[in-house]
Amino acid sequence: MRCVRCGTRWCEEDLVDGLMLSPFPLTREDLDLHVGYHAAVAHRHGKLCIGGVGSKGLIENQVEKNTGFYAPQPAYALAARQYAAGVDGMSLYQSETLVRMAYLAQLLSDVGVPAIVAEQANALPRPTRSRPEIGMDWHAHMEGRHSLRTEVGNAAL
Repeated sequence: MRCVRCGTRWCEEDLVDGLMLSPFPLTREDLDLHVGYHAAVAHRHGKLCIGGVGSKGLIENQVEKNTGFYAPQPAYALAARQYAAGVDGMSLYQSETLVRMAYLAQLLSDVGVPAIVAEQANALPRPTRSRPEIGMDWHAHMEGRHSLRTEVGNAAL
């Protein structure tokens, strides 16, 4: 639901039951996904607003064990920002792949509990290298200063 006017109109006219926000930013400048705005619109019209966490940076192609590429804090932080913005729940994108990875069991267990998510986002060590794409949809691929393009997914199925 990225069209601001459409989301408002759809909620006003009772054409949707709620809004489900994809963790797929349109540009590097759009990493906050305008979650607060969408949550407010949904709630103003008595609708639910569901946030999302994707598998980008949580999995690697054909790698079933965490070989050091996965640090949990950014995924918790992404979910915590969405809960703080007012979402009513969290959707897991590429969940068919995520549930096969034993090292993600704790995150997958915690992601539906806002208090635990906020606690872990603050308590876990932050990665030394900033990777804003962690937790985004697997289509998200950032290059250069402003670009965001799509490419074939990384082990999404």
